[in-house]
Amino acid sequence: MTGAPLRILCLHGYTQNATVFRERTGSLRKALKGVAELFYLDAPHKLRPADEDRFPVEDDGQSLAWWIPDLPHRTTFRGFDESIAYVQAHCQREGPFDGILGFSQGAAMTAVLCSQASAAAGAEQAAQGAATPRFRFAMMFAGFPVKDPTYQHFYEKQIHIPSLHVYGESDGIIAPHNSKRLADLFDNSVVHVHVGGHFLPSQASMRGVYLDFIAKVTGVVPPVPPAPVTGRPPSGKRAAAQSSSNGSTASSSEASPSASVGDLPTASSTTPKL
Repeated sequence: MTGAPLRILCLHGYTQNATVFRERTGSLRKALKGVAELFYLDAPHKLRPADEDRFPVEDDGQSLAWWIPDLPHRTTFRGFDESIAYVQAHCQREGPFDGILGFSQGAAMTAVLCSQASAAAGAEQAAQGAATPRFRFAMMFAGFPVKDPTYQHFYEKQIHIPSLHVYGESDGIIAPHNSKRLADLFDNSVVHVHVGGHFLPSQASMRGVYLDFIAKVTGVVPPVPPAPVTGRPPSGKRAAAQSSSNGSTASSSEASPSASVGDLPTASSTTPKL
């Protein structure tokens, strides 16, 4: 890779915050080292214990949300529009970002932002003959479409941003079929289903999934590591002794080992939709 790393905006899950999400994605940052840099954003809404009847919330201002569900049915929300405007303002101030990544509620918000970006790009194409999406790609983990009827217009048209969707077949919080529904809204998506639950998988086998997706949509690949040094020429008195005993001087033109980089592995359960 040459040039600066890709910049990815990261949206945490419900009741989390940017600090917690950063701590929980250390393995992902390591996997993307040299390829992308992750930037974490706090959601604007602070949850109180009275706002939630399913998940533990401490009254310390550290449990944040991109929207607050109206209890008990949770089909309408508060603060959704404010969060959209908040993220857009952050992108204008701190961007541009090449990609956007979200987990759970943050993944749902990611999809909405991609829908807006896709629609805006279409409008630009119609008006100016060129499309410039705000994000080159999106990565969503345990995502889902929102239920609030007010926001169903975000799902009326296919979203034209390359996307990776990762979810667990044993997720007990976000039903896998909802994550699949979200993936189906994108016309250039890659879907990876793991055997676990509600988390962002970080095992070594997933590194290839993430890097392969980014390479396909951006052309950016990890930097090639330096060739390993397999031996060292003798030095000092030892070199002189060898030269004397051999009656010749050691050649300085040794063949150096070459580094090779194989194809990045792709898990068998990763399904592209082109």
